[in-house]
Amino acid sequence: TIEGLTVQDSLGWARLESATHVVLRDNVFLRATATGTTGGVKLVDSSYCRLEGNRFEDGNDNVVVQHSDYNVVAGNTFVRGRHSLFSLRCGSFNVVRGNRFENPDQKAAEIYDCEGVSDAPYLLDATKRNLVEGNVFALTLGSDADHRYNGIQYAGQDGIVRFNVFHDCAGGGLNFQVYPDEALYNYGHRAYRNTFFANACHGLAASNDVSDDYHDNFALGNLLHANTGCAGEAEQLRIGNDVAVVLRDNAIVDVAPGFVDGTSRDLRLADGSPMIDAGPWLTRTVGAGSGTSLPVEDAAYFFDGSGIDGETGDLVQLEGSTERAVAIDVDVPGGRLTLDRALTWTDGQGAALAFEGAAPDQGAFEHGAPVGPDADADGDGDAGLDADADAAADASAEADASAEADADASSEADAGTGDGSDGCGCRAAGSRIPGRGFLFLARLAAAVLVVGRVSRRRRAR
Repeated sequence: TIEGLTVQDSLGWARLESATHVVLRDNVFLRATATGTTGGVKLVDSSYCRLEGNRFEDGNDNVVVQHSDYNVVAGNTFVRGRHSLFSLRCGSFNVVRGNRFENPDQKAAEIYDCEGVSDAPYLLDATKRNLVEGNVFALTLGSDADHRYNGIQYAGQDGIVRFNVFHDCAGGGLNFQVYPDEALYNYGHRAYRNTFFANACHGLAASNDVSDDYHDNFALGNLLHANTGCAGEAEQLRIGNDVAVVLRDNAIVDVAPGFVDGTSRDLRLADGSPMIDAGPWLTRTVGAGSGTSLPVEDAAYFFDGSGIDGETGDLVQLEGSTERAVAIDVDVPGGRLTLDRALTWTDGQGAALAFEGAAPDQGAFEHGAPVGPDADADGDGDAGLDADADAAADASAEADASAEADADASSEADAGTGDGSDGCGCRAAGSRIPGRGFLFLARLAAAVLVVGRVSRRRRAR
């Protein structure tokens, strides 16, 4: 575990390569100077790592997860980045949850395959079953075209995008894109129960491509309000190929949907909102029965934890019932959920994630839920918005960032001179690491990796 550090004014912040079970927690990463994907934190061929509660500010591709599976990126703050704030490339079964992304310089996030650029392999059709939930994507750069500076520039395969808020993205919210080579395969996605508010260049958009590898994508239960086209025209979404990306039971509304306070971007549903209990069922049961093996028309909407330590499967609830069960295995091809406890169902009964009231709500927040599925820790409905549950953490991080200004001169002097006992140019945990922070964290991550491998070998024996 690497915790409580401030790394600033280095070429890059950290590189984890062939690492497992490394944790970066509650660190502050500021001002990486390199161009390309070395100008941030980069995971390469790594698995079961966690990035939690960090601040990534002013890098180049601030965090890249490349050819890496089963990692968790949760509760971080991403601010300002050249090219992107977060990039997931040819990696599968990763979880991106409860983060805040703001990028006035470019796009926020991108998800696609690898096309052999830089140190990436050439791997297509290789970005599967990633979960993106409970994040806030905001304040991206404006554009005259809706494919440039999105909240999420989205390709890959069989992913889930849910319970996210996209607001004030001047370059567009969520965009299903198809282009050579990294984004040729775009299929099997389920984008549901997101809220799109006050975005330009469309809240939701999709390519007009008609290739065979662009299909079976569904968007449902999403709430769209006050979004426009790139020129300000009254056009909340643009779906170029409505066979490849199918819209179902979304709330695309011109009148106020009943937010708690849209002005301050508190996009929870207020009492009396017409969006309450107005959402769709994700899928329906197939045949009547009882037990722990639940057959459904479409299992792709559900998450089972992906075998990652600390991750649990979705809490499933059926239409007309208050009973709930955890999905411990999701068989998408077989259309079946394995549950941790027995339920009883009828043929064609609606199935959803746990909900309050008579049915699910529209959009990212479930009215009456004490803590929503958006990872909003105190349940205030912001999940990282400006007057949000993370305000104290954000203020602390900003204070840390401000404190760095006083140390800039000495930082340059320290870089390369060494402040630790081994002359590596690094400092003890909890202190600032200018200049050589990238190298230091790479070495420290390697050390953690070796220890982890030794302990696993011993357990195996």
